[in-house]
Amino acid sequence: MDIYEKLLKCASVLVMLCSIFSAAARNFIHPGLLHSQDDLKRITRLGKENSYPAMGSYDLLRKVPGASFEYEMKGPFENISRAGKYGYTKAPCESDCNAAYYNALMWNITGDVRHADKPNFHQSLLFLGINPSQTSQHE
Repeated sequence: MDIYEKLLKCASVLVMLCSIFSAAARNFIHPGLLHSQDDLKRITRLGKENSYPAMGSYDLLRKVPGASFEYEMKGPFENISRAGKYGYTKAPCESDCNAAYYNALMWNITGDVRHADKPNFHQSLLFLGINPSQTSQHE
């Protein structure tokens, strides 16, 4: 078998593997995502229906200070660390991340764009792959 036959064989195997992995990637659901699009639609529907116990959970979320569109971000920080010289950034960074997540939920549930309009939240949502200026379930 000459070099060209070996290269052709390798290329064929590579194309086959790429097509297999490509098909698998199309069906991939990231295990780290907390809510699917269907989950978010269900949450919104339950909120509109004032359905309990879902409304009880919504009421609890609404009372969390980080879920308010008035939340003031504590960052951004140039360096983030759990300990050491920059350890002081851990708690405020976690608070900002939680607030961005809670406000994304509140924006989805209520349709109130004030939850997505803050510049830092907007950047956080973009980082998560959500563009608030192009996305709305409430129009």
